[in-house]
Amino acid sequence: MLETTNASVSQIAIEYLERMTAAKGITRENLASKLGITRQTVASRFRARSMSLDDYVNTCVALDINPAETLTRAAALAGGEVER
Repeated sequence: MLETTNASVSQIAIEYLERMTAAKGITRENLASKLGITRQTVASRFRARSMSLDDYVNTCVALDINPAETLTRAAALAGGEVER
């Protein structure tokens, strides 16, 4: 279950990406290779629950995940309203 207490939408979305990385059997090293960055950078982004929008979208694409759907789910979990 995703931790939503005092978590922002972006933090929840990044946590979801980290969980999906594991669920898809993709290592941080493999993800880093797809993104053209180091494994340490991937680990740092997941640990800090922080990344730029471009990095977030690129990570979603690398994982074959729809970024908009992920943000919508994260907003719902955070109790936020999503404009459609």
